[in-house]
Amino acid sequence: MIDHVVLFKLKPDAPAGSGETLVKQLTALRGRIPGVIDISCGKTFTARAKGFDYGLFVRLSSRAALDTYLLHPLHVAAVNAAVKPVVEEIIALDWTEETSRPSPE
Repeated sequence: MIDHVVLFKLKPDAPAGSGETLVKQLTALRGRIPGVIDISCGKTFTARAKGFDYGLFVRLSSRAALDTYLLHPLHVAAVNAAVKPVVEEIIALDWTEETSRPSPE
């Protein structure tokens, strides 16, 4: 199991509704790319986000599924249409259940 998290900071001049479009385009990938178990995306409601406006969470079945997701034409099209034009900064993190467990002492 792989967890993929992405944080998006919109450009100051991003058109109104850009964030909602980003959410709609990315969540529309649910059930359309092999290996994707779940997708969640939304706007933050806290002041702790250090300027990042939106977050994406994708749970995938394997590292191979992550590679498939990242290169899949539907994902690439969503990123090109709804992310790249309006986002100024992105942070992405990926981990497995194995890397999230504390080491035995």
